[in-house]
Amino acid sequence: MVSLTDVSGFDSRWIPLLLGLFGLGSFIGVSVRGGLAGTRPFQLLAVGSAALPSLSQHPTPQ
Repeated sequence: MVSLTDVSGFDSRWIPLLLGLFGLGSFIGVSVRGGLAGTRPFQLLAVGSAALPSLSQHPTPQ
């Protein structure tokens, strides 16, 4: 089984901090973009749909 330390290359003592930062960033992103989605849903959908193909051209190496 592959562990997070194997994939990320970080020592196991850094994983809780990194996951906490990821959670904080996710919370902030959902809070900010959630408000924008409530006021301008179609514009946000158009921008997100246009940005998705360009952002997904470089998959994560395995």
